Amino acid sequence: DLSIRHERTTQYAGRVELREAGATLRAFPHPVEQIVGSVILREGRIQASELSLRVKEQPITLTATLDLQGMPRLSALVRLPQGQLRWISRTTPEQLIIDEATLSLAESRLTVTGTIDRTSPGASVLSAKGTVELAELNDLPFIALPALTTWQLRGRADVNASFAGRMSAWQAGEIRGRIFAEALSVREVPVEQLTCQVEQLDRTLRVRIPSALIGNGK
Repeated sequence: DLSIRHERTTQYAGRVELREAGATLRAFPHPVEQIVGSVILREGRIQASELSLRVKEQPITLTATLDLQGMPRLSALVRLPQGQLRWISRTTPEQLIIDEATLSLAESRLTVTGTIDRTSPGASVLSAKGTVELAELNDLPFIALPALTTWQLRGRADVNASFAGRMSAWQAGEIRGRIFAEALSVREVPVEQLTCQVEQLDRTLRVRIPSALIGNGK
């Protein structure tokens, strides 16, 4: 039931029921599929409560408000099997500006800010900081890191990182980061007081460890 009335501008008000709908988003590298739920249209605002959908076969529940007054502003809560993502962003014709996107998993909390270019080729400039349980890197939403599985990483680490490149081809992007961990294990070998620097350039990932105590300092 969608009503349209004409004033100096066209106003939309009503409800849209979605059943197994799909969408592609310019600023998001994966198609959104099997969307089910209601979207409420009001003057200057679009709201969705408890939409169910799938991305890369993962079931997701989405609650979101898009405020269209002035610069469009999106506030969203995305519930995933692994945890949840709280998202606040603004949109210009050229960029998606991420004011804050906080991913919370069982033992990890990572906050991302930055911009995603909405024009071709769609470059992103992002910064991330927070605390990560390294074992949870094997089960990140939408990102597969199979090379880490064999390392059997365990422990909490403080992370500060930056990324520049296309989200759809992040392996070719530029990544710089610093990692500090008081105590962790690699293939069941204890590592303490770890300081690690990570750099990815030209599809080559380099890891430098300026200091660490391995095997209880032995």
